[in-house]
Amino acid sequence: MRLQKVAGIDCHQSSYKVAVCTEGEVPLIFTFGTFSDDVEKLKDLLVQHSIGDVIMESTGIYWRYLYRVLTEAGIKVVVVNPFTVKQNPLEKTDKRDAVWLATILMNGMAKPSLMVSEQQEAVRELTRQRLHYTQQLTRLKNRIIRILESCNYKIMSVVSNISTKTGMSLVSKLSDGETSLDELLKCCHHSILKNKAELLPLALKGRMNVHHRANLKLLLNDMAHVESQMAVVNKAIAGIFTEEQQAMIKKLDDAEGIAEQGAQVIMAEMGINAKDIKGEDSAAKYAGFAPGVHESSDKKIIVKCHPGNKYLRETMIQIAWAAVKVKNGYWRAVYEQIKKSRGAKKAIVAVARRLVKVIYKILVHGHSYQKWTAEKYIDNRVKVNAFKRA
Repeated sequence: MRLQKVAGIDCHQSSYKVAVCTEGEVPLIFTFGTFSDDVEKLKDLLVQHSIGDVIMESTGIYWRYLYRVLTEAGIKVVVVNPFTVKQNPLEKTDKRDAVWLATILMNGMAKPSLMVSEQQEAVRELTRQRLHYTQQLTRLKNRIIRILESCNYKIMSVVSNISTKTGMSLVSKLSDGETSLDELLKCCHHSILKNKAELLPLALKGRMNVHHRANLKLLLNDMAHVESQMAVVNKAIAGIFTEEQQAMIKKLDDAEGIAEQGAQVIMAEMGINAKDIKGEDSAAKYAGFAPGVHESSDKKIIVKCHPGNKYLRETMIQIAWAAVKVKNGYWRAVYEQIKKSRGAKKAIVAVARRLVKVIYKILVHGHSYQKWTAEKYIDNRVKVNAFKRA
């Protein structure tokens, strides 16, 4: 439906460029700051000009406050992905961007982005904060390993992960200045003492200076702080979901490769508003697993995946890697088959895409996850090939 009067807003960190467009008239251009008082003036201007429909790009986080203020004032706001409304870059100005946004809204060409509720926005912030803490822990562990290696303590030769109980005990002892082999061996798990008996005396012999020990102390304190913060975030995340959403998280947890934290991320990024997604293919596109197509002169070229939700995509890739490690599992069979012709990276993306579709069915239709074996995948391929030959 064509609209008679709309406004397009180009959002930036320090300014809003507003284009008030009425059919058959020259657009009116206004510029506002981004302070709270300026946003109120912008809202009053739109109300004064009887603007009921507004469009803006989802530029960073600069649109969020303005969106809340305008929607509370009863103005219908359409938020679009900047990727889908690009113009000729050689003619780009803030004024033209605002007018162009108003033009596509007026002509019904705008493709609205999925908007989230306050609850979903809150849980997203928490799960993303937890991700940042996890990444920070990884960086801290890598720095500890670098210090140990620079002092020729080869702890990673005898432990699988520095964050294990044995690894952290050894690091703590070394940071306290303890270098006695007998004392360090007391920190080791009995399985390590049994399986790495020959390597331990060699791996736990090095030379550490005062500044090395001081750095280890600082890094251990940083790790303790980050872990305590993660505990607070985990508690907050668990308390923000409703009972119905908690039940859905448990149902997702039954699927191969999905643990509780992964299920919480899926619920935060897609699950709460899953019914607003049109179908399985749209869910795959939303997660960033839909390949783009460039067609010219009847020739189609497959290009990189359409940009989607990067947090959901990263989580689904991790879930796919966990799922393909299940012995005699369905997803492992899928992965091995695709890997033969496409390679490991494309195969894992293909598995993640299929998993997104399965998760969509669980979220929207309430289906329960059924664990299939590799034989099930082989049987399905035999049936498909027989159907093709027929």
